[in-house]
Amino acid sequence: MIIRDFNTSESSRLLAERIGEATHKLWFGDQIKLLWSPPTLTVGVANRHFVEWLSERYGKILADLAKELAGEEATVVIRIDQELFRQLRDRLGEQPGKVATQPNRISGTTNAPPSQLPQALAGNLGPTSSRKPVKRLRSLASFFPGITNRQALTAANAVGKRLISFGTVLFAGPHGVGKTHLLEGIALASRESHQSGKTLLFSAEEFLQKFLANLRSNTTGQWRRWVRAHELFLLDDLHRLAGKRSTQEELLHHLDQLQRQGGIFVASTTDWDKCRTCLIPELVDRLSSGVHSKLALPDGLSKSAIFHQSLESMDRVLMATEVPAWIGNNLPGTAREIQGAAQTLWLAAKTRGVPIDLELAREVLGHLTQTTQSPKQLEDIEAAITRILGLDWGALRGKSRDKRLTVPRFLASYLARKFTTASATEIGAFLGGRSHSTVLDGDKRIKAWMGPKSGNSDRPPGLEVLIERLENHLQANQTDR
Repeated sequence: MIIRDFNTSESSRLLAERIGEATHKLWFGDQIKLLWSPPTLTVGVANRHFVEWLSERYGKILADLAKELAGEEATVVIRIDQELFRQLRDRLGEQPGKVATQPNRISGTTNAPPSQLPQALAGNLGPTSSRKPVKRLRSLASFFPGITNRQALTAANAVGKRLISFGTVLFAGPHGVGKTHLLEGIALASRESHQSGKTLLFSAEEFLQKFLANLRSNTTGQWRRWVRAHELFLLDDLHRLAGKRSTQEELLHHLDQLQRQGGIFVASTTDWDKCRTCLIPELVDRLSSGVHSKLALPDGLSKSAIFHQSLESMDRVLMATEVPAWIGNNLPGTAREIQGAAQTLWLAAKTRGVPIDLELAREVLGHLTQTTQSPKQLEDIEAAITRILGLDWGALRGKSRDKRLTVPRFLASYLARKFTTASATEIGAFLGGRSHSTVLDGDKRIKAWMGPKSGNSDRPPGLEVLIERLENHLQANQTDR
């Protein structure tokens, strides 16, 4: 019998070349044993889950390796090694016949001391004398939807009150629009309705780290039973699982089990159209069949409310009643940026010992208003062009192919791309059902005319003056709103 030690033999080097040094060190270090007895390659692992996982993930690679070592057809056998099994049990501090208790994701409590938990599962607890405080969750009542995000808040309330009792719900929107706030609010509503033991809230990063930790420590079976004991699974920042195929497959299994149990899966992401290209097809299929709700940056009303709420959470200062409205109409940005502006203004008022009035707000936050690319609505672009060029109302949106409307539509495409968050497809639909390529061509044409080397004979005279006038009108219109 020929036996080669896995860590020093030629087989170790060949395997590392196939799967990469980092992966080899992570999964094939001292966690397995390999016995080579031509024509059979025997792989010893610590538990049954690792047998299944290794067979599925690296079975073909190991078979090819055995064939190369034998120089002919060879066989791979993956089985549980009793010595590795005992080493794993001793390392986890478990005694035969005892079952570790899983921590509660919302309340952070457990019936067993951390010393009796596998390290990967006890990650939320730590030593009993220095247990981390549970994060305070924000409520749905403190979320200000404004006009733009009412649908999202309605969907969140429906999940929290179990009006949506099964399936999937997806919240999508840019950073800082309140996606995490909504998920926390759903979790809090579930806890207050005495469902806390059945609610699981994870960020994608937490889910990834927990899964990998349990995979490395061979406690995946316990981990899966714990996760699948929940009826409501909330996952924040789904897009952060891009490129993590094994973790996506793990999530898919949990999602399928949750749906069989009649549970609810809620996720958030920045852009679903981009996110779906980074997920495995099966996961995209499951998520596409549920409720989708888009969130946008806070409107003026929401920004005013967020600003006012942020100040109320700090030491009381006197504030003029018109300041929140000025903040909502003039400051750009996300909810976090509005909260930062509130803290900055509060600090200035406290330091100087003065109340917060418009004069102080303009002095302290004026530099932020200068960076605002004002109108956020396509209607603002239409109104500015129509008024300054003297067009009939609705002409830009009409089906007419009058050449006199060609340049105004080019300008609308250019200004909409510069000042709004609308996509080319949305802009084209607004301008009478034009295609996105027509919008991009109009934007490109204006930029070419504005370039230093533009010598086109069809370039409208006085274009720079016209665009400057339109932009000034848009900025003034923002300030007046």
